[in-house]
Amino acid sequence: MARRVLVTRPEPEASRTAERLAALGFEPLVLPLTRTAALPEQSLPDGHVEAVAVTSFNALRYASDNVLAALVGKPCFAVGDKTAGQARTAGFGSVVSANGDADALAQVVISRTAPEARIVYLCGVVRRPEFENAVAKAGRTVVPAETYDTLRVQYSDAELKDVLGSRSVDAVLVYSAESGNVLTALIERPITADLLSKALFCCLSARVATALNVESARIRIAERPEQEALFGVLKAGG
Repeated sequence: MARRVLVTRPEPEASRTAERLAALGFEPLVLPLTRTAALPEQSLPDGHVEAVAVTSFNALRYASDNVLAALVGKPCFAVGDKTAGQARTAGFGSVVSANGDADALAQVVISRTAPEARIVYLCGVVRRPEFENAVAKAGRTVVPAETYDTLRVQYSDAELKDVLGSRSVDAVLVYSAESGNVLTALIERPITADLLSKALFCCLSARVATALNVESARIRIAERPEQEALFGVLKAGG
């Protein structure tokens, strides 16, 4: 019997992930716990900036034409290869991938900019502070430019039953701390508690895992913060 895997990331990525899981022989269950939406008003700071930093693919995807037009001539530092690819698609000519997480990106930015540099940080409203804190501590000025928001998705008991059915979930893919927070609340609901009681939680990073309120024995963390590594954890079966 195919292992049942709950996909919690936002659409349209959730359905794409489900297609890949099905091709690998899993039974995917699509239940996005968050959704992303562009901010209707986006602005940039006054004054000169030396570079752009991005920790999220969505920050580029939702950036307005005006914001991108003002920034594409600057060097862009991206957290990973996927985000770097989106930066190039958006028009950035000079793009460097940190090929890691927010800490790795901060180190790349610090090593490649002057101490007095002003860095525009394309980001979402909901974000963790580590990148900004690390770069600011090194003397750079970080100027956030928020382009999107992350909103929690609420489900009725009937909707949850429709997605999950009556058979236990074997594994859950968790891509963000915000999804982890929503998932923790979901675990406590009577209709889902039993279905998720034996599930293995496969997390994109250690930071994502900290948002889950489950025993550590049921948590697995990808070696790298990318989906292929997450699939590796899933295939290993715990």
